[in-house]
Amino acid sequence: MLLSIAVAGAGMAIPALALATPSKQQCVDDNAAAQELRRQSHFAAASEHLERCALESCPAIVRDDCTRLLNDLKTAQPSVVFEVRSPSGMDIVSVRVSVDGKTLADHLNGTPLKIDPGLHSFTFAAPGKPAMTKTFLVREGELLRHELVVLGGLAIPAAPGATEGPGSGRNTYQTIGMSAAAVGLLGVALGTGFGLKARSAWDQAKSVCGGDPNHCLDAPRANALRSQAMSAGAISTTAFVTGGALIVGGAFLYLINGEHHGEEVAIGPAVDPGKAGVVVQGVF
Repeated sequence: MLLSIAVAGAGMAIPALALATPSKQQCVDDNAAAQELRRQSHFAAASEHLERCALESCPAIVRDDCTRLLNDLKTAQPSVVFEVRSPSGMDIVSVRVSVDGKTLADHLNGTPLKIDPGLHSFTFAAPGKPAMTKTFLVREGELLRHELVVLGGLAIPAAPGATEGPGSGRNTYQTIGMSAAAVGLLGVALGTGFGLKARSAWDQAKSVCGGDPNHCLDAPRANALRSQAMSAGAISTTAFVTGGALIVGGAFLYLINGEHHGEEVAIGPAVDPGKAGVVVQGVF
């Protein structure tokens, strides 16, 4: 019985040993396959071949080449750190991340995930929340790229916290966009106020001049009211145009929802004599 067990154990060890020590031809084939996969930007598959042909059992010339290529590949291998949050800004770690339909990770722990270069479709799914799909262009050599994903809606900033605790969930674009829109609403309100003031002054001027303040230039009170109405009207128009432009610009920045990364963006009104608008500065 002991002899049969020993023989069976030896039989099981032979295939494992053969698998761990590739032949010279297998080493050469792995090297060639890895180089072709590297050219096609299939970094993960190329790494598997290079790790095999970098073993001590491979010929020195092949082993050295595979080791060099493997080190170069590690430097060029892109990696992404996904930050997934709830609408209230809480971190979510129970997230399944899929890339191009294949599972990349079944949860997140803050460590970078290795991705092949190219345009990829990422899907994020967490229990009790609607899945979200985003498309990113991952560039060769792009290390520790950070991506914020909000599952369930707009994230609201809160104080920093641990897992499932409050955090900052709103990106720069959303913050600037909402601020610009808020200023724009104030501009519209200001325009409304000055518009009413202009209307009131014009009505008073018409009353003083019997219905036509333009032909009552010799009446000092009518002239003052007419001038007041025109000044208030100009301010009202400028406030309306600037406020509307800020609302539109803010909505644009909010809707792009951080699809661009690493840019500095500024938005503000541009007012010149006789015209008004909004200026959005940044790199897109």
